[in-house]
Amino acid sequence: MDVILKKITKLKIFFYGFVFGLISSIVYVFSGGDVWLSIPNWAWVLFWPGFIAGEYSFDFFYNHGLDLIVLIISFLSISIYYGILALLINYIVSTLRKKCTEQ
Repeated sequence: MDVILKKITKLKIFFYGFVFGLISSIVYVFSGGDVWLSIPNWAWVLFWPGFIAGEYSFDFFYNHGLDLIVLIISFLSISIYYGILALLINYIVSTLRKKCTEQ
């Protein structure tokens, strides 16, 4: 039972990171953030998976008139990145807590 609860907790943490990445990337794009030419440094640091995925998918999908697909791929790549990042941060924090309680 404990293993199932840990898996559910990890899934929740991934989901929270995923949703945070999705919302933040959508807000960035629809608030007028530049996605092609003059990307601010802070945006490049926060959203680099989306910029890379968008750049690689741009040539294929945009030529076919599917520019919305490029945005969706970018949003999803940022969301997955933030979900994995949330799991990594949770792992580091829990490991540090265990080491602190052992001492």
